[in-house]
Amino acid sequence: MLCYDLKTMQICKITEPSVVALGTFDGAHLGHASVFASCVSLARKMGAKSVAYTFLTIPKDFFSKQKRGSIFTLEEKTRAIRDAGIDFLCTENFEDVSGLTGTEFME
Repeated sequence: MLCYDLKTMQICKITEPSVVALGTFDGAHLGHASVFASCVSLARKMGAKSVAYTFLTIPKDFFSKQKRGSIFTLEEKTRAIRDAGIDFLCTENFEDVSGLTGTEFME
């Protein structure tokens, strides 16, 4: 997993308390905007940082023979997440976590 500070676009390690929005975020629609706004709002109320955790590969594509791919490029996704006010972006290949249990993934 790689994490980026969306202000500097530098790879970083997140050490502050955080509120995390988890999703594929393969495009930008009202549902994504709502998730990001809730994440940012809750993080501010808690005095924490907001984080978007997303996958470089589409989970549905991993389980399906029909690949649909992402609507956004990684650059477009990053820009949309940054523009929504999120502090950090963490990216991961879905294949790297697909075999984990829910508990292992959360840890």
